[in-house]
Amino acid sequence: DRVDEFYKADLEDGLPPEVSGEFDLVVAGDISEHVRRPDRLMDQLAARLANDGEMLASVPNFAHWYPRGRVAVGLFDYDQRGILDRTHLRHFTRRSFRRLVKESSLELVELRYSGLPLGAMGLTGAVSRVARPVDRALVRVWPTMFAYQLIGRLRFAAENLTD
Repeated sequence: DRVDEFYKADLEDGLPPEVSGEFDLVVAGDISEHVRRPDRLMDQLAARLANDGEMLASVPNFAHWYPRGRVAVGLFDYDQRGILDRTHLRHFTRRSFRRLVKESSLELVELRYSGLPLGAMGLTGAVSRVARPVDRALVRVWPTMFAYQLIGRLRFAAENLTD
């Protein structure tokens, strides 16, 4: 009821040709880390944006304390889900995410950070009520260390607008 069209595709091969036209909003939620050429995919998604359109793009933050700690103690390995998901081909930090955007025709209008997915981790009740504000405060104070995910609002850079 809420979807006008749906296309199933392997984005490693790029956007399917039947995805055409211009969109006011493109949501690229946790996809860039799953393809070998996220720069190419970002360019293809940008090509579908209307001049005044926006893209919301999110990536896991590899600089989060959890993967940093695992690497520091020599325990780097992939997990079933999360930042070290075994299907991730690329890893992003705030700097590399900004670079990905900068190298496209887009600009970063706003960058937000999300904390740990406490619900997905099974933390509920009193533990969650204590952990959630602590996690939010840590993300606010030191986002490169405590943000679990980076969320960017993107639009065309002024020099890349078309008539």
